[in-house]
Amino acid sequence: MIKSILMLILLFTLVFSHAETVTVTTGAGSAVVTANRVAYFTSIYEGMPISAYTENLLSITTPGTAHLQFDPNGGSGLNGFSGGFFYPSGGTNGCITIKTTDGAKIYALEFNAGDGFGGVDTYVHWEAVRSSVIIASGYFTTTGGQVIGFKNDLGFDEFRFGGYSTLALAQTATASSYHAGALDNLKVSLIAQTPVPEPSSLLLLSLVACLVGFKNRRK
Repeated sequence: MIKSILMLILLFTLVFSHAETVTVTTGAGSAVVTANRVAYFTSIYEGMPISAYTENLLSITTPGTAHLQFDPNGGSGLNGFSGGFFYPSGGTNGCITIKTTDGAKIYALEFNAGDGFGGVDTYVHWEAVRSSVIIASGYFTTTGGQVIGFKNDLGFDEFRFGGYSTLALAQTATASSYHAGALDNLKVSLIAQTPVPEPSSLLLLSLVACLVGFKNRRK
């Protein structure tokens, strides 16, 4: 009987286990309810070195060597960009990397996303990293300037973002692919949301409880 229950638990674990996911959202406040840290980039100026930029205990870096100014409300349609913003100089060959300077874990972040290619749409590729391992990644199309958000209840140490000229390029992008992504109004939450147990998890707990009850009854 005990063997049967153990086999049943193993079966349900295998069937209902799934890869870790990062929830992607759009719209201000959709990912970050409480912003513990923000970066508005108001002090950035044209030609400023940004390969090691920090603001409010947030590190926003890129292999690009300088900030390039462009009209955020012009051809790229970057509505929502205002004042300073983060945009690597032409020729950058790597993603924009976001993390904390003190090692605090990120549970959610959101920002206005765009690019310097001149189109209305921005084609995004992103990666979430924990302990130097990519736990999730993806690509999608968004309107330039739209707020996009990412959250995970287990948190991540590093987030990578790039804006590409086509969706096909975003789909095949890596951390070192050429891109011209831009971001503004970065908000980060260091507080984990309490996950709601999934039905499969509740069923697994019920089976464990039955096994414990059966063993106690035999005693």
